[in-house]
Order: sequence, then C-alpha cells, then structure tokens
Amino acid sequence: MTQTSWPTTTALPTPYAHGYTDDQPAGARRIVEATNWNPNWADAAGQLVSTVDDMAKWTKGMGSGALVSPEMQTQRLTWVSGIPGATGNYGLAIGRS
Repeated sequence: MTQTSWPTTTALPTPYAHGYTDDQPAGARRIVEATNWNPNWADAAGQLVSTVDDMAKWTKGMGSGALVSPEMQTQRLTWVSGIPGATGNYGLAIGRS
C-alpha cells in the first residue's frame, strides 16, 4: 500500500474526490465543501487518505485473514451473544450469519 498516508496537513494527493458536509444544526441545512479541512480533527475516524487500488489490497488482506493471526481471524468472524443489557449479536469487525 504505497498510496495510503496519514496526513498532518490539508494537502491531498491528486486526483481526489471532494467532500461536503452540512455544518448547521438539524433542520437548517447549509452544505459546505469540507475537502481541504485539516483531517487531524477526525484522527483514526477519517484521517487516512488512500486510493481505490490500495483499499482493494487492504480489503482483500483483511477479508482473507492474511493480515492477522489465525486466532484473531477466528475472533473477527465469531458473533458474540448474551451480553448483559445488549440486544442482538456483536462481533469485533466482520460478522457472518
């Protein structure tokens, strides 16, 4: 994955998609372009910048279990139920029914 980075500035590699957000309280819509906002505020929730090709590599590696130990892959694919106070089933990352 040579085209994935964790930027610390607003500079983006080209080409890139533009991002938009509604920056007003609920009910008062005002759409603004957020493409060049500094990604530091999002941290792990949105700071990574990647290409489709790199994301395909990551998806294949994570889905196949090639990037984690066999034990972790088993945990990732196992649904957990019976959590006190919770409804439904939960998993670490990937669930299958």
